Amino acid sequence: MTSSPRAIATTLLQSKERIDSLSDDFIIMQPDGYGYRYSTDDMLVAWFALLLLRNRPPDHFIDLGSGLGSVPMILLACMPSLRGVGVEVLSEKVSLCRRSLQANGLQARFDISQGDLRTFQPPQLFEMVPLISTSPPYFPEDAGILPDDRMRAVSMFELHGNIGDYISFAAKHLSDDGLFVTVYPTQSFDKIERYATHNNLEIVRTVIIYPSSSKESVIMLTALGHLGSKELFASTPESLTIREGGGRYTKEYLEARRVSHF
Repeated sequence: MTSSPRAIATTLLQSKERIDSLSDDFIIMQPDGYGYRYSTDDMLVAWFALLLLRNRPPDHFIDLGSGLGSVPMILLACMPSLRGVGVEVLSEKVSLCRRSLQANGLQARFDISQGDLRTFQPPQLFEMVPLISTSPPYFPEDAGILPDDRMRAVSMFELHGNIGDYISFAAKHLSDDGLFVTVYPTQSFDKIERYATHNNLEIVRTVIIYPSSSKESVIMLTALGHLGSKELFASTPESLTIREGGGRYTKEYLEARRVSHF
C-alpha cells in the first residue's frame, strides 16, 4: 500500500515542526512555535496565477523566495503537467520545503535551490518561462524593528532584495507571453508601478484584497507582463473580500479556495 503524504511526512518530521494540510491531499511541513508559516497571501498568489492562465496553463515556472514551498506546491497541485524551480535564501526553509516535496511525491516536478534571488541563475530549461510567482517580504529593512527570529525577519523584511529586484528578475526571465504574479502592500503599489516601468513591463491585472467588508485593504495582487501582453490573459475580479461582517468567509473567497483546491 502506498503511504499517504502525511504518513511520509511524519517519518521526516524533526523537533519543533508540524504537518499541515495544503492543496488537494498535499501537506506542508512548517515550524511549530517559531519562525514563519504559510499564509492566505500565498494561496491568493497561486489563485491569481491560476485565474489569469486558466485558458493556457504553463508547463514550467519559477518561484522566487519559495520559503516553505506553499505557492509552488499549490500551483503543482492544480496543474498536474507543471514543473518548476525555485530559490530560497534560508537553509531552514529549504530543508522544510524539500521534505514537503518528498512527502508529496513532487521531487521530480519542483527543485528548490538555496541562494539569493539577485544572483540566482535558473537551469537552461527555465531560463525563459511563462510564469514567475512570488510572495515576497513586504517591508524595507529600516521600516521597523527586526524580529529576533531570523526566519520571521527574512519573511517580513527586504533583507535579501526588494520588490524591484524581483521585478528585474522577471523582466530577464519571462517569455514573450509570460506573467509575473506577486502580492504586495496596497499602500506601496507605486513601487511596483515604478519598477515595472523601469524594466519595460506593464501591469496586466490587479486585485485589491479586503480582509473584511468593514476594513481597508492592506495587500493587493499584481500581475506584470511584457508591453502589449494584456490581452493574452484571462479576466480577474477587481477586488476580493475575505470575510463578511459576521466573520464568515465570503462566497468569493470560498470560490478562490475551490479554484486553489483547498
